[in-house]
Amino acid sequence: MGKASRMAEAGLERASLVLVDDDPLISESLAFVLRDAFVVHEVASRAEARTLLQGADPMPMLALVDLGLPPEPHSPDEGFALIDELLTMNPRMKVLVLSGHCAARSAQRAPAPSCAGSS
Repeated sequence: MGKASRMAEAGLERASLVLVDDDPLISESLAFVLRDAFVVHEVASRAEARTLLQGADPMPMLALVDLGLPPEPHSPDEGFALIDELLTMNPRMKVLVLSGHCAARSAQRAPAPSCAGSS
């Protein structure tokens, strides 16, 4: 019996998270691994994340965000703008940064304390 089935039998709801990555291989792989423990909402851009979360009730408490998002996937600016928006919408949201960008430079720009980084 999977974790999701055991949680349903116990009357527990899975927490939801928003996964923002424009690389389908990464987002689909992460969603596959996380689906047993979370309700995963996959989007590929800042605009899609904004649209998803404007109507979210309840708001996800966790976000996994790639820094390199369209329209400029080789720059971390769009990802950092999204993180700012997420924390404005929900200051209690925890954000995990997923990125192939230079970790030291990106980590220095990351908001704290709700933002944790990994490269």
